[in-house]
Parts: sequence; structure tokens; C-alpha cells
Amino acid sequence: KPRDHGAGTMSDMGDAFAGLRELSQIKRKSNRENSRKLLTDAGVSFTVHNDGAHLIVERRWDFWPGTGKWTDRRGGSEYRRGVFPLMAAIHRAKVGPTR
Repeated sequence: KPRDHGAGTMSDMGDAFAGLRELSQIKRKSNRENSRKLLTDAGVSFTVHNDGAHLIVERRWDFWPGTGKWTDRRGGSEYRRGVFPLMAAIHRAKVGPTR
């Protein structure tokens, strides 16, 4: 007979984690859609890969819009986050750094 630890059943915890997973999936889907629209509206070119999970932006940046993670293919292995910082990096690359 399983012990009752007073915190609910394992099924309750499983249900809670399933609910969190579902919310996370909904959020990532929304991020994918919104990020693509922001890039398109800004006139940024990109190619879509893996059913929209991965974008190659301006043939230079790898961008995963669901999580907001991106990196510059031209240097460094550092990952950054967010569509707005990505758009700022694209702008800087096109017009040069501001002083």
C-alpha cells in the first residue's frame, strides 16, 4: 500500500506537470508566430526550417523563435535571447555601430 505523504498523489503532480508542459507549448507557439510577424513587418529576410522552429535570419543568424534563442553564425558560440535584441543586432550590422 503506497504511503500518503500529505502532498497529494503522484497523479496530481503528473497532472500539474502536464499542465505546465501544455502552457509552455502554447507559449512557444505564440512566440514563433509573433517573432515571425515582427521580423516580416520589419522587412527582415529569413528562411524557415523545421516547421518554423528554426529560422535563418539574413543568412547570418540562427534563431529559434519558440525560445527566443539566437546566435551569430559569423563568430562566437555565445547564445543570446529575444527577438528585439536580434533585431537590434541586425540593425547594427546593416548601419554600423552607433557612437
